Amino acid sequence: MIKVFKILGTIIGIVLLLVIAASVILPLVVDPNDFKGEIVNQVKEQTGRDLKIAGDIDLSVFPWLGVKIDGVELSNAKGFGDGPFALVRHASVRVKLKPLLKKELEVDTIGLDGVMLNLARNKSGASNWDDLAHGRQHNSAPDKEQKQGAVDSNASLKGVSIGGVDITDATINWDDRQSGQKYAISEFNLKSGAIVPGSPVGLNLGMVLQSAKPALKAKVGLVGTIKLDQEKGLLDIGDLKFTVDADGAAIPNGKLQAELETALMFALDGTALSLQNLKAKSGALSLTGNIKGTNLGTDSPVFNGQLKLAELNLRSWMASQGMAMPATSDPKSLGRLAASFNLVSKGASTNLDKLFIQLDDTKITGNAIMRGGATAFKLNVDSIDLDRYMSTGKGGQVQTGKSKKNDAKQTAGTEQLFPVDTLRELNLNGSVNIGRLTTNGLLAEKVLFTIKAKDGSLQTVQKVGKFYQGSYNGSVNINAKGKSPSVTVSSNLSKVQLGPLIKTLAGEDRLSGQGQFRVNLSASGNNVNALKRSLNGKYDLKFLKGAVKGINLAAELRKAKGFLSGKPVADSAGPTQTDFSQITGSGVVTKGVLHNSDLKALSPFLRVTGKGAANLVSEKLDYTAQVFIVGTSKGQGGDDLGALEELKRKKIGVPVRFTGPLAAPKWEVQWKKVLLDMKKDELKSATKKLLKIEDDKDGDGGSSKDRLKRKLLKKLF
Repeated sequence: MIKVFKILGTIIGIVLLLVIAASVILPLVVDPNDFKGEIVNQVKEQTGRDLKIAGDIDLSVFPWLGVKIDGVELSNAKGFGDGPFALVRHASVRVKLKPLLKKELEVDTIGLDGVMLNLARNKSGASNWDDLAHGRQHNSAPDKEQKQGAVDSNASLKGVSIGGVDITDATINWDDRQSGQKYAISEFNLKSGAIVPGSPVGLNLGMVLQSAKPALKAKVGLVGTIKLDQEKGLLDIGDLKFTVDADGAAIPNGKLQAELETALMFALDGTALSLQNLKAKSGALSLTGNIKGTNLGTDSPVFNGQLKLAELNLRSWMASQGMAMPATSDPKSLGRLAASFNLVSKGASTNLDKLFIQLDDTKITGNAIMRGGATAFKLNVDSIDLDRYMSTGKGGQVQTGKSKKNDAKQTAGTEQLFPVDTLRELNLNGSVNIGRLTTNGLLAEKVLFTIKAKDGSLQTVQKVGKFYQGSYNGSVNINAKGKSPSVTVSSNLSKVQLGPLIKTLAGEDRLSGQGQFRVNLSASGNNVNALKRSLNGKYDLKFLKGAVKGINLAAELRKAKGFLSGKPVADSAGPTQTDFSQITGSGVVTKGVLHNSDLKALSPFLRVTGKGAANLVSEKLDYTAQVFIVGTSKGQGGDDLGALEELKRKKIGVPVRFTGPLAAPKWEVQWKKVLLDMKKDELKSATKKLLKIEDDKDGDGGSSKDRLKRKLLKKLF
């Protein structure tokens, strides 16, 4: 925009030069139009461009020496087409005669109407105003005496004042053939107050900015008071007010209404600026602060400042701006937002210090550093409930019936998990301390989360000092350098109370007691299904002083006692759970299947071993636990298990098999196998007897072997 104003100033200067020159020369002749040719020649000599004056040159003499020119056209630079570089529909200026006698120049309002600038840059990067900005080269050096005379003549003026500038209906077109971008400024109107050295000048500017790619149409307004201090080289714009009303695809959510107020001070050499009492507003959003920039135009510009976002209802503001509202689980979330920070920027390094964010009931403090493409941060969060901000999945098009089920079945587990391209560009090094965190219903306290990402590798470490009366340490590493991302996970739960934890995770009360769990896993792929199929690793677990809920092994054994004795017992009135003093186990994971063969569970009267597998790919379970009776006088229901003494004596285990879906497995006690194991010795003895008996027949047609067989079976069963 600064370049545009420079070009516009150059064009205005050329027109003013022509007008003022005409104002001095033309009164001496009868018809000022006779000098069109001379004016055209002078422009050609000075700029190398062709000038056309289609309209008449009108002259007034007293009390104002004035001139009006219509239909001025300046040709384009070579190589930029035949269209004009600049057009002026109408230009006028007047100079008061009497002050000239006192060597004072008093100019009336300078008027320009229908100005059009066609600015362009070719594919090699050259612009069509370079020749005007650098000036036309001449073969001979300027005459020193003539140049000195011009300086002396200008210096002889005691004062210069201009009544103002009035530019109406101007158009500026920008065609960047190097990038393919095209922009247009239309309805450009500029009005100023009197321009007197050392005095402020009122300014009122309006325009419409448009582009096709990306689509944008913005109505822009600017009002302020300008003061030029040439001695200090400063341009001071006080009470600046900038407004914009825009829409189009170039703007997030397609619409923006905003205004900015500030006191702007700008160094004429372009090396410094300051924005004091900055106020930016967009509806209910209000941003205030101060910014100072120095060393501008160099490789190491410096910015310092403070910015503050006043508290607002973010949800209401987003709705007022036409933004899509996120469907969060808590409809009152995003109701409160405020922020503030100090800005320190030097060259490619930007620091955000004393950062403060208020989001609903959460307070966040810390700092961040951005250096080149790298970002480092350290944040402290007092308490946050992430579940409040989780999506409810109610947004977008609603599907019903069979179509919804089919689509869900086809896409389940195939959605892309990791934004690989983004991961490869990340350069992060940060940490977040959280006093209290709620996520997925789980409560964690004293949380430390660290992240490092560079060159396609992302590493995170999580430490939880207080987690269901225990602690948690874990890490997740993602390597996105190759064709398919790979993931490694390490987790260590220590002394955690399993009851409330599992109930929160699974929604069911399945296990209680203190638990430890360690896992090291690796997988590759970019969706859930691929990760499951490639999952490999190992794990181990240890549970102390708890209970497995949903099955009461003591009650089942009491049923067995009744079954074996032929005297069924009533269902137990106690809890449906199996108490244990310790459960341990370990295993490996191979291609998504968890294997275990060393499960051991101890209780006062039972010992349990187990082995089997859980298939994460098919989400099926096939696991068998062997229950052994080791005591019958104490323990959970142990006082009435004496009839099972034979199971204890013969060390016969009662198999309990778990099968079906992982989310809701079924179980059954395999009593047939128990009976066979109990009668194993008797079956062996009976078999031996059968082998020794000869097959003779009695009078009624039956064999003695058949009779004995029936007798043995009756005895056994």
